[in-house]
Amino acid sequence: MRKSIILLLCASFGLTAAAQTGNEWDWVAECQRLHSDGKHTTVLSLLNSMDIKSLDDRTRQEVELMRVISTYECNPAEGCTQIEKYLTDYPETSKRDLLNCYMAQSYYYGGKYELACRWFEKCNLKQLTPLQHDRALFYRALSLACIGKESDAENLFRNLSLTSDEYAVDAKFHMAVIKYEHNELEDALKRFKEIEGEEKYKLDVPYYLGAICLKRGEVEQAKTIAETFINEHTNEAQCNRMYQILGAAEFMTGNYEAATNSLTAYIDNINNPQHIAYYQLGVSLYNQGENSKAKEYLAKCNSDDDAIGQSALLYTGLINL
Repeated sequence: MRKSIILLLCASFGLTAAAQTGNEWDWVAECQRLHSDGKHTTVLSLLNSMDIKSLDDRTRQEVELMRVISTYECNPAEGCTQIEKYLTDYPETSKRDLLNCYMAQSYYYGGKYELACRWFEKCNLKQLTPLQHDRALFYRALSLACIGKESDAENLFRNLSLTSDEYAVDAKFHMAVIKYEHNELEDALKRFKEIEGEEKYKLDVPYYLGAICLKRGEVEQAKTIAETFINEHTNEAQCNRMYQILGAAEFMTGNYEAATNSLTAYIDNINNPQHIAYYQLGVSLYNQGENSKAKEYLAKCNSDDDAIGQSALLYTGLINL
C-alpha cells in the first residue's frame, strides 16, 4: 500500500530531476529509483552523504521532500517532526495536502484520533491523486469511527466501497463491523458474507460470523465455526479471539469445564479482554466449586454499571454467604 503511494510521489520528482546534469542527475535519479522500491533506509543514507546545495531550488525542495517521506516510512514519529519543519520551510509547497494526510495518518496510528480528524480537516483531498485521496478518506473514516462519529464514518466507507479499487474491500469490512456493533445483525451478516472469501480478511470474518450466531442464539453453529477455525488455523493470532466464541458457546450450553478452558485461553492471550468473558469465566468456575478463582474474575467486571456488572455482584454475594 505504501509503495503504491511512493510510486505516485516519485512520478512528480522525475521532471525536475531530469533537468539536472552529470553526477547531480545520477544520484537524484538513483534516489528516485530506491525510493520507488521502498528502500527508504538506503535513500536516507545516500541523501545524507550528498551535498544538495548545488541543486536548483525546485529540485532541492523535492529532494528534501523525498527525505521527509523516507524518514516517515522508517520512523513515523521523526517523520512527523520533519514534515512539520518542511511545511514551515516550504509553506507554498504543492504537497502540503499530502503531508497533512501523512500527519493525520500518523496520529491515527498513535491512537490520537481527535487530532487525526483535525489534521484530515486541513487536507484538500482534491489536490491528491486518486489513490492518495482514497487512502486519506479511508483513514479519516477510521478516525471518525474511533471517536464515535460512526454515521459520518459509515458514509465515507460506503463511498469508498462503491468507488475505490484499492480500499473497497477494507471499507466493506469496516461497514460490516459498524453494523455488527449496532446490533444490525442481518445487515452485518450479509456484508461479512460478501467479503469472507477475500484474502485480506479471511482470518477476521469468521470471528464476527461466530459472534453473530451467538447473538442470534445459534449456539451450536457458533461452536462449529470456532472449532473449525481453531483446528485449521492453530498458529494464527486470530485463534485467541475464537476461543472467546468457543468459550461463550460452551458456557451457554452449561459445559462449564470446557468453557473454563476456552475462556482462559482467550483471556490469557489477548489485550483488554471483553468483560463478558471475565463474567462467563467467573460463573463457570463458581459452578465447578472454585469460588476463590471465581471471585477473582468476577471482581474484574462487578463494578460495571450494566447487566453484566449487576449479575457479577450477585454471584459475588453468593460466594460471600
